[in-house]
Amino acid sequence: MADVAAWLDSQAAEAADDWRKVNH
Repeated sequence: MADVAAWLDSQAAEAADDWRKVNH
């Protein structure tokens, strides 16, 4: 399950970065 957690974490990080770009 560690692989899934790492994947979700990377997806969340990318989404947060995209949000920051959109909202700036």
